[in-house]
Amino acid sequence: MFSFNKISRFNASSFQVIKDAMLQSDALPLSEVVGDDRWQSAFDRHGIDFGRDEDSIYTPAITLWGLISQVFFKAENRSCKAAVIRIASLWAMLGKVICKTSTGAYCRARLKIPFEVVRDIARQLALSTEAAFDQQTSGENEDEDHPVVAKVQSQLMTGRVLLVDGFTVTAADTPENQKEYPQNPSQKEGLGFPIIRGVSLSKAKVSGTVSENDK
Repeated sequence: MFSFNKISRFNASSFQVIKDAMLQSDALPLSEVVGDDRWQSAFDRHGIDFGRDEDSIYTPAITLWGLISQVFFKAENRSCKAAVIRIASLWAMLGKVICKTSTGAYCRARLKIPFEVVRDIARQLALSTEAAFDQQTSGENEDEDHPVVAKVQSQLMTGRVLLVDGFTVTAADTPENQKEYPQNPSQKEGLGFPIIRGVSLSKAKVSGTVSENDK
């Protein structure tokens, strides 16, 4: 994720930068779904246009690339500072000098990308992916099955599959609950509410190449 092997055709104004970072091989399934034209059309519909100067670092494409990187990483690598460092590293790799790595310019550029643009892109990707999956599973184009998908579907699988998901619930701030369910350790003592931690397991039986829900 977020490595580059197509630097020769890099264009800071093109959303191809996002596809190149997210999809290292065009041979992967659903590669047609992650197209730079989808990102560009969403920005055009909302009239988002900035960073057109020749020396601009934070174009819409680069800014969105940095924002997506914050979503995919965690902990300290999710910060705006970390995103700016990744962008600076990208530019340095291309031989362009970055005068500073403060977060101000990046944060201002990020504010120019409204939530509605990100929402529209997410919806487009979801709808396109569902359409591609429906076509794949309809049986009408069996000869056009993607080779990677066909290989996975042909492999025999047996046993149980467990989907694990963790969650927390805040409880009433009583001495009994504080003793039984300690508060967040990152908070100062006496602040916050007791936290009940839980784990849910979704179980499925798998036989052959078809999964059946075990209710």
